[in-house]
Amino acid sequence: MAWGNEVWPTGQTAWNTYIEWKIKEYGENSCYVQVKYSSYVKCGDMRGTIVNRSWGGQYRMYGPGWYGDSGWLDVGWVNYGDPVTRECSAWYTGYSGTFRKSTCRDTFKPSAPVWTPQTPSNAKAVRKSQTLNVVTWTRNTTAARPYDGIYVDRQTDGGEWVNIAKPGGDKTEYSDDTVRPNHTYRYRIGAYNTAGNAGGHSYTETLRNPPEKPAAPSGAKVERLNDEKNLITWANHAMDEAPYSEVRIERSTDGGGSVQIAHVSGSASSYTDPTCSADHYYRYLVRAYNESGYSERVMTDRTFNTPSAPFKPSGQRTGDTSVELTIPNLSRTASATEIQRSRDRKDWTTIATVTGKALSFGDNPGGGTFYYRARNLRGSLVSAWSEPSEAIVTICAPAAPTLLTPTSGEVLLVSQGRVTFTWHHNPIDGSAQSAAEVQYSTDGTAWKTVTAATAQSASVPNFPLNSTVYWRVRTKGVHADFGPWSGNSSFHVRQPPQLAFDAPGQTVRNVPVGVSVQYVDASGALAAMAVAITDMGGNVLYEEALGTSTATSVTKDEWMPEDGGEYRIVATARSTSGLQSTASMPFRVEFELPRRASLRIEADIERGYAELQCIVDNNDEGQDVESLSIWRVTRDGERLIASDLSDGSSVVDRYAPLNTEYSYRVAAYAASGASRATEHPGSIKTPYCFVYYGDGLMARAQFDPTEQRSLERANRTLVRYAGRAYPVLYDAGGISDTRPLTAHVIGEEEVRAFEDLILYPRAIFKSVAGDVFHVAADVSVNRDLCMPTTHADISLSLTRVDGEAL
Repeated sequence: MAWGNEVWPTGQTAWNTYIEWKIKEYGENSCYVQVKYSSYVKCGDMRGTIVNRSWGGQYRMYGPGWYGDSGWLDVGWVNYGDPVTRECSAWYTGYSGTFRKSTCRDTFKPSAPVWTPQTPSNAKAVRKSQTLNVVTWTRNTTAARPYDGIYVDRQTDGGEWVNIAKPGGDKTEYSDDTVRPNHTYRYRIGAYNTAGNAGGHSYTETLRNPPEKPAAPSGAKVERLNDEKNLITWANHAMDEAPYSEVRIERSTDGGGSVQIAHVSGSASSYTDPTCSADHYYRYLVRAYNESGYSERVMTDRTFNTPSAPFKPSGQRTGDTSVELTIPNLSRTASATEIQRSRDRKDWTTIATVTGKALSFGDNPGGGTFYYRARNLRGSLVSAWSEPSEAIVTICAPAAPTLLTPTSGEVLLVSQGRVTFTWHHNPIDGSAQSAAEVQYSTDGTAWKTVTAATAQSASVPNFPLNSTVYWRVRTKGVHADFGPWSGNSSFHVRQPPQLAFDAPGQTVRNVPVGVSVQYVDASGALAAMAVAITDMGGNVLYEEALGTSTATSVTKDEWMPEDGGEYRIVATARSTSGLQSTASMPFRVEFELPRRASLRIEADIERGYAELQCIVDNNDEGQDVESLSIWRVTRDGERLIASDLSDGSSVVDRYAPLNTEYSYRVAAYAASGASRATEHPGSIKTPYCFVYYGDGLMARAQFDPTEQRSLERANRTLVRYAGRAYPVLYDAGGISDTRPLTAHVIGEEEVRAFEDLILYPRAIFKSVAGDVFHVAADVSVNRDLCMPTTHADISLSLTRVDGEAL
């Protein structure tokens, strides 16, 4: 603000002009300036003097105060720090002709405000070396948003942001010389001034310093786990700046060149090689790897696997009792070979262990038949045995033959015409059978002899019933002597048991089903019997083990045959002789009907009920009645009223139709499942209609009740369309059945029964026309108070609703 020169028209009066500045709006680099001109009477009284002003027009001045205010006048946008000058004047000429004037001149230089800085932009980071990254950015300053300084923050390996430098606000570059190998770095740039921090940061991309080349592992060892697996271990020497990305394993097989077989994580210190196999030896080389390259290799010792087995030895007799063996042996890891000999290829004896890989061997086993086999060794590792050699034979008598048939303890049928003995010749020297002798006896002391040549069988006539026969054989090969007799074997000659059915007969008329079997056995006694009942297709429906019993009774709970069904009974018996027989017989089921049953029916016209009592005619022929069932038969079908009833049982049918003809069917059932049904007419003639509700509650109306019925399609819609003569029908189904009913009732109890009906959401209605169905009921009661007893007109609105069959 500025004051102009003071004007003193009198010694007691003084005034001057005045300039005032204001900033209306601040911008980033300039502000919008306004100026205001006025005059001020400092003292005295100007008495309404008219004053001219340079900002236009005139005004009057009086006593002390402000006059001629121009209001705020726009100067415009002025850059911060640039000067703007304005001048104003006010003047007048007095009555004496004296000219008075006050002039004010002022220069205004606006200062910039300080606002929070804008975020720097275009932050970039460049890796110069393993230990130097250079970060650059672009300043985004204005006069109102200067930078006092810069924040340089760094994020290492994706961790927290940490401030590492605060260069001056005029800087656009920073060199970070604190970085290390094998780390990632990201930078963000912020700005600050006295008003605060910039609202955001400018972020660089992530830079990564690669690691140093890894140091070599040490202490590499190999341990054999089995022929398929070796365990390789080593010590890691990874460092933060020279980590192991991987450890790579190479293998040399049987002394050959090394080939990489695996790579594992850099933290691993072992590897199991699952690709090994028997009869090989291995050596492993281990080295570390990261993106900067490989370490030196470190090597394990050799490890050997189980040697492979020799191939089948071959041999020849070089003298009467001497043998020379040739052993094909290709093992790579064998350090010794074990050789065994056997007379029968079952029991083996070690005869030598040869150092190194044996390829031949000489032996003097004596006379007989011999087999040889070999296996390779390496310490505790042992190969499989080779396949045994072929027999190498010296001449000798055969061993005792093996008896084949009849087997020991076998039972032969007496009906069999002849008995054939068979055996197996067992030569020691490999020569074929040239002769044989068969001996048999029925008492174990007196023997009969049958001879044979090269055939290993002989046939004789069968023996008497219930005989026990002992037999033995000896054979001869190229040697002049027979071999020893075989051990004695025995068999039996028997007759199988005979079976016949005493029960059931060919027709079964009742349950339980009795079963009885005749058993005849000339060679023993009954050891066990079982019976089964099957359908005609052979499917088993019932079976029972009887032990030594020959009879049983099959109850209906165990198996219930169908009336008219055809079945087969099967009996299987095993004798103490060891023989077994089976017999079967078909039969048919024709059950006898139960006794006849009837109903005693009494109609209760006051309640609309029918009381039913079952009566069985015990003088009638037929099976005993086990249970009874009752159905109501109407024009709409059948409804089961009760089941599992007995003679004399009573049942109340609450929902029997009124004033229409219907009937009851009562069925009697026997234990066999056979049934007999009888029909009995039913009728309830009553002037009442009934509404049943709640738990046994009832309302009724008499005196010529009237009843209407309104039937509608519940979900039908007719829609007319332009161009069609008739509407289109849409019907979602369903029927609406509404019946208004009016009646006159007498008696307080009768009236209250209808009034209470509204307390229940649903009821069952029985009309005088024979309809019975579920309803939702609304009631209107109009009492006649002029009558000496309670009279009322009843109006019912009945809507038929869905519900269970009645």
